[in-house]
Amino acid sequence: MEVILILILFGSLVFCSFRYSSSHKLFLIFFAIGFVSYGLNYSNGDYAAYHTFYYERSYSDWGVELIYGGLSDLFKYFNLNFFEFKLFIALITLALHFRFFSYFTNVKALLAALYLLFFFSLDYVLMRNFLAVGVVLQGILALLKNDKSSVLYFVLCVFVATLIHQSSILYMFLAICFYRFKEPALFYAFCFALFAVLYYFLRLAVFNSALFAERALLYEGNLNMFFVNVLIYMVNLIFAGLFYFSNRVWFCYNPIFIRYFWGSNLGLFFVLIVMLDVPIFVRIFKTIFLLNACLITSACYSFSFKKRIRVMPVVVLYLFFCFALFVFPVYELTLDPLFSYNCLFEVSLCRQ
Repeated sequence: MEVILILILFGSLVFCSFRYSSSHKLFLIFFAIGFVSYGLNYSNGDYAAYHTFYYERSYSDWGVELIYGGLSDLFKYFNLNFFEFKLFIALITLALHFRFFSYFTNVKALLAALYLLFFFSLDYVLMRNFLAVGVVLQGILALLKNDKSSVLYFVLCVFVATLIHQSSILYMFLAICFYRFKEPALFYAFCFALFAVLYYFLRLAVFNSALFAERALLYEGNLNMFFVNVLIYMVNLIFAGLFYFSNRVWFCYNPIFIRYFWGSNLGLFFVLIVMLDVPIFVRIFKTIFLLNACLITSACYSFSFKKRIRVMPVVVLYLFFCFALFVFPVYELTLDPLFSYNCLFEVSLCRQ
């Protein structure tokens, strides 16, 4: 009964966010909902693994992921349990994501609501990746400012994120989207050189590491999965193309978004090739799709009401595409535990 009441309340808040899309109070309420849902959750697809890692691994066992390993050891040094550590990670992670929504657009309450609806129920399971993406998002905010230090700040954010989850190094391709090259030949040479360095690092330093060896079957690629990812990539490009060509005037008034929108979506091609070896990097697709959703939703609310009604079906279809792709196939490990296993209803479990 409690879960049903909470769902009704949440649904009402989401409905309100379409009318009061820039409400600061609604924005904070959605942050609180996300924190309670993530921080007080005590069982999901990866919970047992992270619980075990917390007590059995030390700083040196985490390899490249020095920041996550260091935080884990710091909490254990002060005799804090995994639940308390997870509460801290949840707070920092959601603060980073919601900061991005707040600075990215003036419809922050709506973005927060749509994020919780369509993306959050998978993100909260991927604890390290979730935190790392939050750091990367801060770098993307810097890129959107488009000043002299933007690319440098973004590279620094990706470096920090890589020390939390090593797959974050692949986000480096986004720096290309915002860097202005005077000569096209230099641009393409830089793209291929960067890709070669990233692939070499991942193939030799990451894929063969002890951390990946422990879960070799999970990270093993195959041709069938690669073709599925190619299909996903093409569907995303079709959505991007439909939105861009039907709203070219808006993009002309926001040129920085043209470079980001096409650069990031076409740049996924580099990630796609790496996924021939490691299909689990589809998580990076999820981040780019989230950024696309933020952009097209924000754009819609700058249109006239009549045009917004015409464009909104494309936005809704894209959001359901993301949900069907990332959340629905694993809902028993993500969405279901979100409502079934929360200390809000069983306080005694918070002490574990």
